[in-house]
Amino acid sequence: MRNFVQSIDYNIWKIILNGPDVPTKQNADGEVVAKEDSEWTDEEKKKVELNAKAINLMHCGISFEEFRKVSRCKTAKNIWDKLRLTHEGTKQVRKTKIDMLMKEYEMFSMNEDESIDQIFERFSIIINNMDAMGRNYSEETLVRKILRSLTKKWEVKSTAISERNDLIKITYDELRGKLLAYETTHMSQDKDDKKKSIALKSRMTAQGEESDDSFSDEEMVLFARKMRRLLRYKSKGKGSSSSKDVKKDQVKFTCHHCKESGHFKSDCLNLRKARNPRKTKRR
Repeated sequence: MRNFVQSIDYNIWKIILNGPDVPTKQNADGEVVAKEDSEWTDEEKKKVELNAKAINLMHCGISFEEFRKVSRCKTAKNIWDKLRLTHEGTKQVRKTKIDMLMKEYEMFSMNEDESIDQIFERFSIIINNMDAMGRNYSEETLVRKILRSLTKKWEVKSTAISERNDLIKITYDELRGKLLAYETTHMSQDKDDKKKSIALKSRMTAQGEESDDSFSDEEMVLFARKMRRLLRYKSKGKGSSSSKDVKKDQVKFTCHHCKESGHFKSDCLNLRKARNPRKTKRR
């Protein structure tokens, strides 16, 4: 609103802030009273016209909802004061908002994996709101705050900027340009190297898992071979002296099916005949 009015006529903006310049005179009793319309000079008429122009500009610059709030106001200053009270609140409310913005400003810091554009966008919202509340900071203060808010991976660059440049001379926008240039040339390359290392690590992990799986398969094959040999050796029961020792030991055992000694239940012929009578007859 301020820029809009000042671009048309700065005197109108002064009328909005200070109120209309109403022509006055002293009566017979020495009191200051407003002049009648017929008594106005040409210069006084122009001053009165400024208030009407200011009211018209403000009515054109606000929405219909805002117009209903200020439609009964007679001067541009009354309209301005009512709009400020509606949007900014009382002095106590404005002070509270300023305190909250100050806290947000002091606690501001860059997030991990946040780009320069993103951090400057968040920071601009804070300082713009503070400017609207009448709390302004110098360029040097904003530059120092941004450099302090950067993460550890920006420590080398922030130190280099502080040492090579006079922070009093460097502007807020110049700092943004330097950080963007560094991010484009160095940070993007670091991200590519990081992606490559992650891909290589995952590939090596996959190869290691495959080698572990192949090794376990070989162990299973060897174990299966040994088991088959053991079963064949047990079923034949012939050959070496160790088989004789096995037979001698088997005499000590009794079959749980036929109650005869010399064999186990798994080798019992009577049990096999009972289960497969046709097969035993053919043999």
